[in-house]
Amino acid sequence: MNTTPRGPRHTTPQIAANSPFARNNATTSTGPRSPIKVGNRDRQELGLSLKRVIGTTCQSVFCFDHLASTRSFAYTAGAAAVVASVGHDGKISQRFFRANPAQPSQRSHFQPIVSASPADPRLRSPLPPPDRSEWNDSPTGNKNGAVRERVKAATAVSFSPNGRFLAVGETGYKPRVLVFSLADKSFADLPVASISEHTFGVQSVSFAPDSKYLASLGTVNDGFLYVWSIDERGGSPTLIASNKCTTSVRHMGWMGCSLVTVGLRFIKVWRPNDLPASVNENSERGYGLYNRQHKPLAGRNTLLGDLLDATFTCVAPFSETKAVVCTDGGDICILDDDEKNQRLIRVTNVDFSITAACIGPDSQVIITGLDGSIEVFDLDELNRSFVLPNTPAGSKNLTRPSTPGYVAVGSVGDAVVTVDNSHGIQLRNIVPKSRDEESDQAVIQKLPAHSDAVLGVRAITAPNEQDIAFISWSANGTVIFWSSECEAKAMVFIPMDQHVDMYNVVNELKTVVAFSDVSHAVSGDKYGVLRVSNVDTGEDVSRVRAHAGEVTDIAMHESVAYTLIASSSRDRTIQLLTWNSGRLDLLQTLDEHAGSVTSVMFAKNGEQLLSCSADRTVVVRGAARQHDQAPPLFVITRTITLKSSPTCLRMSLFEDTLLISATDRTIQLVGTRYGRVISCFKASDTDGGDAVIMSSLVHLPSTTGSPIIAGVASSDKSVRMYSEDGTLLARDWGHTEGVTDIALLKSHTAPDDLAAMKLVTVAADGTIFIWATVPERPRSRDSSDAAPSFASMAPGIVSAEQPLRKVISHSELARFQRAKSSETENTELLSASPSTRETTTGGLKKKPSRLSIRPPRLEPSPLGTLRNGLTAKSRQRSPSPTPPSPRLPPSPRTHPRSAPGRHRLSVGAVPPILATSSTEKTTTKDTKPDTTTEFGSVAASTEQLSRMLRAYRQKLDGNCTGLTGERLRELEKELDATVQIVQQKLAGKDRKGSQDTSAAEDSD
Repeated sequence: MNTTPRGPRHTTPQIAANSPFARNNATTSTGPRSPIKVGNRDRQELGLSLKRVIGTTCQSVFCFDHLASTRSFAYTAGAAAVVASVGHDGKISQRFFRANPAQPSQRSHFQPIVSASPADPRLRSPLPPPDRSEWNDSPTGNKNGAVRERVKAATAVSFSPNGRFLAVGETGYKPRVLVFSLADKSFADLPVASISEHTFGVQSVSFAPDSKYLASLGTVNDGFLYVWSIDERGGSPTLIASNKCTTSVRHMGWMGCSLVTVGLRFIKVWRPNDLPASVNENSERGYGLYNRQHKPLAGRNTLLGDLLDATFTCVAPFSETKAVVCTDGGDICILDDDEKNQRLIRVTNVDFSITAACIGPDSQVIITGLDGSIEVFDLDELNRSFVLPNTPAGSKNLTRPSTPGYVAVGSVGDAVVTVDNSHGIQLRNIVPKSRDEESDQAVIQKLPAHSDAVLGVRAITAPNEQDIAFISWSANGTVIFWSSECEAKAMVFIPMDQHVDMYNVVNELKTVVAFSDVSHAVSGDKYGVLRVSNVDTGEDVSRVRAHAGEVTDIAMHESVAYTLIASSSRDRTIQLLTWNSGRLDLLQTLDEHAGSVTSVMFAKNGEQLLSCSADRTVVVRGAARQHDQAPPLFVITRTITLKSSPTCLRMSLFEDTLLISATDRTIQLVGTRYGRVISCFKASDTDGGDAVIMSSLVHLPSTTGSPIIAGVASSDKSVRMYSEDGTLLARDWGHTEGVTDIALLKSHTAPDDLAAMKLVTVAADGTIFIWATVPERPRSRDSSDAAPSFASMAPGIVSAEQPLRKVISHSELARFQRAKSSETENTELLSASPSTRETTTGGLKKKPSRLSIRPPRLEPSPLGTLRNGLTAKSRQRSPSPTPPSPRLPPSPRTHPRSAPGRHRLSVGAVPPILATSSTEKTTTKDTKPDTTTEFGSVAASTEQLSRMLRAYRQKLDGNCTGLTGERLRELEKELDATVQIVQQKLAGKDRKGSQDTSAAEDSD
């Protein structure tokens, strides 16, 4: 039965991506968040910008897609989708699309369609309510789930056939379907649409041939298949059809206007433009289920015949009604949907398990197998082939071959791109030949990567002939030497010996360090064996069993006379060896630590040997030698005790200073000379997340002058940058598994060039990310950066333009209110002039301003009259009455405990002690208040200036150090101007006094 998904999560109104209404999202943030506010504006220029991705997490055909028209292919790498474009010269350029971790999700919802009881089976959904606290018991859980919402693995990609959009599906907490614009100036971290209808994960996404529809399929736990209508101008999605799909799907693709899903013993064709056969639009039941915007997705299974038990692994449509379908048993079939009559025809068979198939440029069918086989067939011959006889078909039980098998294949122009299960990507030139001859498979270019978890990375600081910038190694023994352009210069496979007497512990490569000339590399494994391998030949030159347990770190110091190699282990010892004449010789064993030794390093040009251990100590050793040419021995000079066990030990940019991260989530700068902690702070943030343990650190300079501490945290898979005072400058995500190590890359030609410095991070998902510490300035966001908007498609139309917005901040509104208040006070000052106050009894009184704090003159209240009467009676009873003191009439607005003298008087207000009763309306000259000495008046300013001049004159008589002639001349100029104004005022006062005297004499 076709059912329509419903629930509380489908009733929220849709908010467009360009809506002016902000979303109330606690995790939304546009800048770095820190427990200490970033006060320096220059620090905002620091950050992390993804520049390069090495490796892939592509494990199925869902994680890969190709577009032959633009010679591009896309694949997943951790949380990012990589779009690689193949040039005509064979060079590959990359672009990365990764949603901003703080980018809020836009959900495209639909309203409930059926009004039925909760027990109706049509309303049953396998999806839980969104408000369930089902993640409270998570070890990384917090109050708002900020960490879980940031790390989502990209598990599906799809190109739109018109080359304008890229769809990326995520898996994790609140997965999304992100639609990015492929325009040249588009934002790689800002999708044009974000869909969050799926609950557990997105298994597959696929665009229709006309680029108008996008299909998204959830995982088996999710159980839903959605078909979205994509706006050609802006990419906004609209849900048009959906249905449940709980079958195990292995591949999905469009065949014209129909969607084909293949998987475990089933092939189903979905038709978004049709209604299900059980739903009639005119019937009473169908009227409730049918909606013009959203309707049930109609689908029909295909009769499999003899292939009833087969597992269909891939589908490759080549017309609007036909597609090639393959099985893991090697069967190649044609699905014919002419006139909607679904028929499955088996045309040929191969002797390997087919994993992927695609249509080549010259009507070719290219198939790849699990054993590394590639076959090319002519499509016309397959289409004309007769039906094979009824032979037993099904899944083949093939053993895993030694060569890597292919998981995806795609056609890019005249070349073919393959992805194997060891995360390797090859660009091949395949020429089809006859069935009896092998195809010409010339490899044009390889993109090597680690096939296992990458456990470490180390930078090569010394210049070398091969231009090797850093090395990385994985657990299976693969060591890759990379150039500054991220090209693999060399690859060494170190054999990992497995022994039964090691208690069934699987051996792994733990750490590697290379010589300065990159001719040899020293490695340590989990069994405690140290090896020196030749980089050119890959052979072991020397090896010794140095430790009884896992080797945790290796340090090397090279000089003209000798080469020292120090190794630390979980057996609580440090082995000091020398490299002489192609062999390792033990020089000294150091066993001062009481716990596992986690790090070891040389300092001060080999004069110091430092190590840290799980016993919460850092041991500083000094070199002691008999003569200069002899290798030194090391003795303890200082032991530094920490509060918790260190996880990483690095030398800082300053002399005699160590950079240490500990298990108590702190980062410390410790001086080795006195063993004191210089600074210490928690590796925390203010986004609601807890502090994290930094597993690896580096210290690098910055453009602001203050060094930066960069590191990785495996708990939340983040890359962070802190200042030395604990300010979180930047934080980003990209890896989907635990981040294991970080290294700082410097240019060999210009080591001090800050712009050329890069950070390299590696993780257990097999990917390597290269970050720039000084990101490019963000471009202005206009219509040309993303897909064309409606305004660009219809210029000159006012209704198509963006709406006007002018938001005034609260600070600006406060300044406006203060300016309005000052204007009101000036108005009151003018209204308090003598001509205004000397009004007649019948004149109108000016209404006081609402902003004035002058209390209104009210009649005495009955309570006040009664109180005055009781006071008078008490005075009559007193044998010695005292003279009455003036009292103020109580005001209804005045608190009983407040004193009248605390009220601030406005300009021109009559003091309450001189206020008359309400019957005395006329104000005479004798009762006028004296405002000449009120605060802020000219008289008060004159008195204050006189006192300041007297004090200043006394200072001039004393020491006048620092007083220049220019300042004295400026002071003299101001004093002269003030004297002139004072003389003018005095002359005016004298003339006014003489006129008043003559007028008085005439009146007499």
